[in-house]
Amino acid sequence: MWPIYPGGRTPLHIASLRGHVDAMNMLISSGAWLDAFDGRDDTPLHLAARANKDDAVAALLSAGARVNSINHRGLSALGEAVLAGNVQVAQRLKKGGAPLWEMRLGGGFTLLHVAAGAGEGRAVQWLCDAGCEPNGVLFGVVVGIYV
Repeated sequence: MWPIYPGGRTPLHIASLRGHVDAMNMLISSGAWLDAFDGRDDTPLHLAARANKDDAVAALLSAGARVNSINHRGLSALGEAVLAGNVQVAQRLKKGGAPLWEMRLGGGFTLLHVAAGAGEGRAVQWLCDAGCEPNGVLFGVVVGIYV
């Protein structure tokens, strides 16, 4: 049994959040659950993506972490990276199999809505360049997103 820290976080959550890849690799090789949810439904991959820990994201993807887990905010790890403006991490997650255009968050938001709403222009540009539809639908109404 792994110790649980406040907020329901496991040691792998903490190591991922801080980008301690050596500790992560030891935990993973000892059987740590890659896709454990904390008290906010964040996995280690969510935390590493939000904190812009590219090497930690790479280690988790290499070990087989799921890219499609959704947290309490309705975001995948890719959504967290986009929201935080972490384009390099978002690119890595996409290469690791995270979908861009299939993402429909609570209320009909797309990743473009998330990036635009957060004022993350680099993320908006990257998503448009990656092929996301700029005329996303929000609550059943076509909403244009202009860059």
